[in-house]
Amino acid sequence: MVATATKLYASNDRTDPHVYHAEIANDEVWVDDGAPGMVHGGANTPGVLFDGEHYVLVSPAERGGVWRYVEP
Repeated sequence: MVATATKLYASNDRTDPHVYHAEIANDEVWVDDGAPGMVHGGANTPGVLFDGEHYVLVSPAERGGVWRYVEP
């Protein structure tokens, strides 16, 4: 799990990983954001970056490569 200024993010499993988010103010309602592109075999612990406009989650993938998710 990782957090930005307003949201919590989590993933469900390694075979068909999806990203889910919840508002920090209401962590009882989780929304499925789908599978980020280029996710193969699950992701490891993500990091959070801020590009001045959006929060960006980045993580190394188990089978190589890096995936990213840009918070809308």
